[in-house]
Amino acid sequence: MQTIVTALQNNDYITSVDPLTENGKVVGYTIKFAKSNPIVIYNGKDGADGVDGNTPVIGVKKDTDGIYYWTLDGEFIVVDGQKIKAQGTDGNNGADGSDGVTPKLEIQEGYWWISYDNGTNWTQLGKATGEDGKDADSIKITQDENNVYFELADGTVITMPQNNDTTTQNIQFADPITKYLCSSQWLNSSNIDNLNSWDKNLDGELSYQEAANVKYIGYYHYFHGSAISSFNELRYFIGVTYIGKEAFKDCSKLYTIVIPDNVKTIEQNAFSGCSDLQFVTWGNNITDIQDRAFYGCTSLRFIILGDYVETIGAYAFYGASSINISTLRVTLPASVKSIGDYAFHNRNVEFVYCKSLTPPFLGGANVFGNDWGTSWKCKYYVPMSAVDDYKKAPYWKDLGDNIVGYDFTE
Repeated sequence: MQTIVTALQNNDYITSVDPLTENGKVVGYTIKFAKSNPIVIYNGKDGADGVDGNTPVIGVKKDTDGIYYWTLDGEFIVVDGQKIKAQGTDGNNGADGSDGVTPKLEIQEGYWWISYDNGTNWTQLGKATGEDGKDADSIKITQDENNVYFELADGTVITMPQNNDTTTQNIQFADPITKYLCSSQWLNSSNIDNLNSWDKNLDGELSYQEAANVKYIGYYHYFHGSAISSFNELRYFIGVTYIGKEAFKDCSKLYTIVIPDNVKTIEQNAFSGCSDLQFVTWGNNITDIQDRAFYGCTSLRFIILGDYVETIGAYAFYGASSINISTLRVTLPASVKSIGDYAFHNRNVEFVYCKSLTPPFLGGANVFGNDWGTSWKCKYYVPMSAVDDYKKAPYWKDLGDNIVGYDFTE
């Protein structure tokens, strides 16, 4: 919510709203902005009925000074006589505005908690599950051709413009480093084999047509080890059919990327070492994810692969030798035929949804496990009719009763 408000105040706009699906159901949305980092908004979960009057509703509302402030049950939250800005800007902006203070909100064990001092002290507000089984933190998202609308639990509607227009000549990159590398004169070096300048007219910009002419992303395109933080504009590189070996290796600040639909192969170590990578929009036609392609990408929380992935290489999504990494949920399509050993090892995998009616070949006994002994908690959901086959298949059978039948048609 805070990111939405800040983006609105900064005249940002939305570039895409991508559904986040799990087992064929939309569980939330990834909202991508032109300037701000993307956010994930999850659908409200069904909950127990709350008691009337006991469910605090957290929201935001614009005051007469044009600034958004946090509200509780529709009323401005006031601390020491001052309203709390939702965007948390610096400086004394507004007569009643608190100086750059942004409350932190979280839900623990079904209750809202709020902190007014950067998380030092927390106050319990009440149940996060509201009347009629609706979560009080849920946000309804709708969109039309021009805008995305966020309806908060208190009925407030925040309108954000979206821009899917590719009629303008040049791509507007959110990350200046990414823009520089895409249009840089470095790409004109004549000593690098098979490398042509993407910026054909050498104007320091990259047009949609120039991006569409690119056929692959490789090691020698200078993204490797760079400080880029986002590359959602890769979606416009519609001619790219593969992402080459080590293309984005060790881009430790890379946070979000969109893989174009024409990409079929992600080669070895393409994204290895991208430890901050949280948001990947997977191209719909990927068939082959090679060895160590996403090795060490420990910030990924959801891997929901497209419908045509057939092979996942060894160590493809291997994590780290530490329990202190984010948990992971994996959805594998019905097309998957083989998964290399250690592909998801040391990744705190919580759930694996495997839609294939035939158990995919596993390259060894350590595809999903970890070194700290909690892998027994992971559940493996497979088609109802295939449970017995999975429990007999090599290495799958070692997972025993953690293999559970699931109706993927629901």
